[in-house]
Amino acid sequence: MNNTNTPKQNNIAAKILYIKILFIIDRKKFKGNPVFIRKLRRSGEEFPVYDQATFFQFTKFGALKEDIAEWKFTSAGGEVDALQIFPFEHKDFFADPAKTNINKMVEGAIKLKDNDNLLVICQYYNGFQGETGSWAGVRADKNTDLLRLIVDFSSVMTADVDKELFVESPTAYWNQYFEKKKSPIEFEFNDGRVFSISQKNVSQKDVIMIKYKMNWDNLITLQSIVNKKEIEPKRFKRLF
Repeated sequence: MNNTNTPKQNNIAAKILYIKILFIIDRKKFKGNPVFIRKLRRSGEEFPVYDQATFFQFTKFGALKEDIAEWKFTSAGGEVDALQIFPFEHKDFFADPAKTNINKMVEGAIKLKDNDNLLVICQYYNGFQGETGSWAGVRADKNTDLLRLIVDFSSVMTADVDKELFVESPTAYWNQYFEKKKSPIEFEFNDGRVFSISQKNVSQKDVIMIKYKMNWDNLITLQSIVNKKEIEPKRFKRLF
């Protein structure tokens, strides 16, 4: 006899991605004058940095966890550099493979025999540029009970408090891969700088995302601060 009240068992109980944008300037406007020059650990390649964000990705595995769990970070327009923080065991540590020089992707894997949780931290460089708009999202690697995304722009400074950081209000969507459907979803939290969305019972390859369009003309650049140009403190808009 089947029990219809038995809860669905998924491979992943929860996957949560928190993105903290540390700084951002317009690469098109400041081409050749980046915030700093960065060398990636994996390839040794140096490149100019116009924006940087730190990604904290936590995964809690469910009842149907497999023997091996893989993780991957990719960027279409920037560079990535990641470290597996937990579990941090030498024998399972593949977070920085020397065999690849692909700066737009980093991946790793852990053995799940003794681990139910995974924490990976990734640095994204130049991943938040874009003329017509951009987006940030998190994907369900397997069937997942809870998928959550938090994007934090609170450290990005604006020059005019009467103008917003974005040209228009950000929007959120749930892309259902197998159903080939894209549906709008509401924000759990939205104060104009920090945005949070979530979706329950998502299928493998589904994505929840936040789309936005930066107001590039209203950003205070780090060059202005470094060059000691006079900027009235009251014109800084930082929400925490």
